[in-house]
This record gives sequence, structure tokens and C-alpha cells, in this order.
Amino acid sequence: DLEKFLGKSQEVAVYVEQAHGTLFGARIESVHIAVAQKNEMTIVWNEETKNFIKEFLEDERIMKIVYDGKNLLHIFQKENIDLRGIAFDVLLAAYILNSDSRVEFEHLVFQECGTEDMFWPAEKILELRKIYDQRLDEVSKTQKTGKALRQVFELIEMPLIPVLFTVEMNGIYLNTEKFHTLANELQKELVSLQKDIYQLAGREFNINSPKQLSEILFQDLQIPKTNLKKTK
Repeated sequence: DLEKFLGKSQEVAVYVEQAHGTLFGARIESVHIAVAQKNEMTIVWNEETKNFIKEFLEDERIMKIVYDGKNLLHIFQKENIDLRGIAFDVLLAAYILNSDSRVEFEHLVFQECGTEDMFWPAEKILELRKIYDQRLDEVSKTQKTGKALRQVFELIEMPLIPVLFTVEMNGIYLNTEKFHTLANELQKELVSLQKDIYQLAGREFNINSPKQLSEILFQDLQIPKTNLKKTK
């Protein structure tokens, strides 16, 4: 019984296991829910279980700790379920703590929890949340108030999840007239800059040609090459 399992828990980890397929097209196989370490429920997904788990997923009063919340919104939207109450996304936390590192769920579990065991994924989300929570606090203590990583995570990254989901679902409107005006202004500015460059060079040339540009700089204008390094 899901209600009995949840009890009075205000925060719950949720993990969705999917069959192989495309990003938004794969079907749900099971939903894993954990309220504490060594306390996880696995619900096989079908029409019957979908009906009683829907109320839990749409209850914004129950805070959900998840991996890749935006993707979960897409997954459940295809089932006509509006996932609400996402409070902590371990993928986002891992990314802002180390944007150069891999953020696949299995990699995070192995790296942070030291195991390849994926039998209880919702419990692993709780463990990752605890680790990243502590790390966010540690890093934020060394940063200026208002610019701390914790504030970036809570005030920017997390609120953007539903915004980006909506954009991906509906697209965005562009003021094409405004963009045409901006393009014309930039074109005029570009023409003006080209005239200035030609005047300084003493003649017209193809600015986009590295060979011609080199001739202008080092032969015509006699700019010294000392201490200049080649770039890609």
C-alpha cells in the first residue's frame, strides 16, 4: 500500500526505470520510491498501478528528490501525469559542482557511492542527495553571499526545470520584426567597422582570409612578430 509506505514522509526519492527506446518515447517499466535508506518500494508500471500512483506524483506537497527532473516531466507527461513537487535534482547538483565531469546516473553512483549495484536506485538518489547537499554547503561557505553555489542551485537551476520543460514542449515565440531590425543595425555596424579597417590598412582586402590579414599586419603595417604565438 503506497499511502502506508509513504507515511508522513515529506520528502521522497523517485526513480523511473524505462525500457530501451528514444529519449521521450521509451515506455515506463517501473517506478522506484524510497523514503529512507534500505526502505524502497518498486511499483511495476501498468494501467492499474498508474491510476493510484498518479495522485502521489501530482501532489506538490510531497517533495520529490529525483535524477534528471526535466526528463521525468517529459516521461510522465506522455502518461498524462503532471509531475509536481521536484525539490532536488541530483543531476543538476552534480553538474554545477563539477561541470566538466560525467553526470550519467550509473557513473555518479559508482563515483560517489563506490558501487555498481543498481538494484535500489531510489535509495541511491537519497544517498547522492545527502552527499551533494553537504558539498554544496561546503563550497558555498567559501563564496560571497548572493553568488554562492547553493543559491545558484536553488534560485536559478531548480526553478528552471519546469520552464525549460515548457519551452521544449511548446516552443517559444520570437519577435521576427525585432530580430530583422537588430540584424540591420548589426549589418550597418559591420560595414562601418570594415571601412575603419580598410582605412587603417590603406587598402581593401578579405578580412576573413588569414593569409591576406597576415600580409596586412606583418608586411604592410610592419607589426613585429616577436613573442607572438600561433593559435589554432
